Amino acid sequence: MNRALKNKDKKPVKKTILILGALSMAVFMLIMVLSVKARHAMTEKITDRADTTLLFSFQVTEDFYVRYTILFKALSGMERVRAHEHESVTGMLTRMNDQFPELVNIAAVDRAGKFFASARAFDPERAPSISHLDFFKKLSRGDERAVMNPHVGPISKVKVTGVVVPIVDNQGRFDGLIGSSIRFSALTDLWEKKLATPAGVDFVAVDARGIIQFTSRALKAHTGKSVDSVSFLAPAGSGMVRVIDGQSYYIAQKYSPTSTLTLYVIAQLKVSPVDFIRENKMLMFLNLLLLMVLLLFMVHTRKSAKLMADISASERKFHRLMDSLPSILIRVDHNGKILHWNSVAEKASHLTEQAARGMSVDRVFGQLKGRMGLIEEALENRTTRNAFKIKREISNHTVYEDIFIHPQLYTEEPGAVIRIEDVTERVKMEEIMVKTEKIMTVGGMAAGMAHEINNPLSAVLQNAQVLENRMLKNSEVNNRAAAAAGTDFALIRQYMTGRRFPDMIRSIRKSAERAAGIVYNMLDFSYQKSRGLSGFDLNHLVETSIDLAGKEYDLKKRYSFKSIHISRSFTKDLPQVICNSTEIEQVIINLLKNAAQAFYEAKITEAAIGLATRQEGDLAVIEVRDNGPGMEEDVQKKIFDPFFTTKAPGIGTGLGLSVSYYIITQKHGGKIAVVSSPGKGTCFTIKIPFDPVDIEDGTNAP
Repeated sequence: MNRALKNKDKKPVKKTILILGALSMAVFMLIMVLSVKARHAMTEKITDRADTTLLFSFQVTEDFYVRYTILFKALSGMERVRAHEHESVTGMLTRMNDQFPELVNIAAVDRAGKFFASARAFDPERAPSISHLDFFKKLSRGDERAVMNPHVGPISKVKVTGVVVPIVDNQGRFDGLIGSSIRFSALTDLWEKKLATPAGVDFVAVDARGIIQFTSRALKAHTGKSVDSVSFLAPAGSGMVRVIDGQSYYIAQKYSPTSTLTLYVIAQLKVSPVDFIRENKMLMFLNLLLLMVLLLFMVHTRKSAKLMADISASERKFHRLMDSLPSILIRVDHNGKILHWNSVAEKASHLTEQAARGMSVDRVFGQLKGRMGLIEEALENRTTRNAFKIKREISNHTVYEDIFIHPQLYTEEPGAVIRIEDVTERVKMEEIMVKTEKIMTVGGMAAGMAHEINNPLSAVLQNAQVLENRMLKNSEVNNRAAAAAGTDFALIRQYMTGRRFPDMIRSIRKSAERAAGIVYNMLDFSYQKSRGLSGFDLNHLVETSIDLAGKEYDLKKRYSFKSIHISRSFTKDLPQVICNSTEIEQVIINLLKNAAQAFYEAKITEAAIGLATRQEGDLAVIEVRDNGPGMEEDVQKKIFDPFFTTKAPGIGTGLGLSVSYYIITQKHGGKIAVVSSPGKGTCFTIKIPFDPVDIEDGTNAP
């Protein structure tokens, strides 16, 4: 009976042992599973940090070169640069070189590769041509920019890179280039300052020739070597894991098409048992307590949990990257519906990302209205679409923005990332530079004219008054002087009146007063009337231009407008045209001046000019027609080219019509055309929008 009892007692013990053994085995297996998963999770953290470092370094590099590309493109579009003005451009480049110490030298060359301006002093006669250099050939073939591979500058003796952009004429043809060598340290300092690579993560930058140009501190010994000679980089693929000397490394690389640099991030995939225990001890105990519940749901939730974890990790990386940039970043689908955006966009729109998700992006950001088609173009052409210097008003303040639409083609749902960058300060700086130059020039001219013309005019008016008093006024002084001369002042007055001296003196005074009025009108014309475009009566602009041109040519006998019959055919009640009135007047005056000169050279006796205004849809039309000698067809094809002229040397510069073409097409988004036949006169037709939307980004320019 006792044996039976003992055996009976052993059964629960064995059962308990079996249960404890099973639980021990389960706990052991759970520890093993948790160890593997924890190591995998920590490895993912390391690769996450590496990928984030790589993406951020790529953006820093791209922004560095894009900044200077935008700066040099702005310079290339300035009229003085396009006109290859040596002194003016050299002075401007010298001042800019002082403002940007990282630029070794800003220089510009013509289409033959000869320098015409440089921040550093040079001899134009001895300066060599650079037309044989690869980047010159590249830009002359139509490329939008060229980036110099890092190298030691032959003059500066420091490592430099550089950005060069083409200069194009008003016909869009290559006409030279402008750019600068840039100290490579300006980019490496950004990497050092902004990357702050974590422990165990290293950064490497390789140039287009495969030479390592920069590394983080742990790899400094490899700087200057060929990437093929470094075992852990050659050959490397994006996101690959390599085992070197028993140690695993995660290597990610990304090519920067703007800078032609290849960026690498190397991370050690090393997780020690101490790290595992320190970071996962509480997780182990909590999972032991929840073992039974996890076993029931593990099979059903494993896939969904992994998927959600991957999605959350990707979203966190994406949001960290977007929030790290100062510009507005918006990710949209192919229909322009908002998917994600960064904190800057949230602040600008006063909407949370959750509230804005699914809304059309142009509904939230008004500056994108009318540009939704650019998203479709970006996806179809697989290229970035841009719109520069978009002007809008915010709380009575003018803001300028650049818009970049980057296509995302290799995602599950094609879409685009829209970047909106505030460039107000840059535009203001450009306006200040242009305005300062103009004010200096016009101010000098005005001061000289006021001193040289107004002083003699004052003397003429004063002496005319004195002559009138002494020759015509019956005063005691005049009577005494006449008596001393042995005559009677009444006889002198009779003689003067008979010879029409009073009429001639009044004519002198009237002409002097008219000359003073002409000086006033010229100064008023030269003054910059407004910072932007305003509404003006088109007929009044044309009438003012006729008056200004007539006064100018009244001063030149051979081109006098008095002998030219001016006819007008103005359409009444035209809408106001939004334009720069001074520039439109300049164009019309130039056309009238050319017609007057053509009449004189062709010796046309019955010269006539007809001016007409009308409306064609949303366009304002101005016609300037003359019965002059006309032009041959080959002359008409070149008439808007800079420096092309049919006038004799010393009479024409060949810039009047090219400047007029630039003002109408580029600055007012319109068109200017000419129709002419030899012996049958010439007709210029100007068409500009009444309300020129988005002239600033050039989308309306033909």
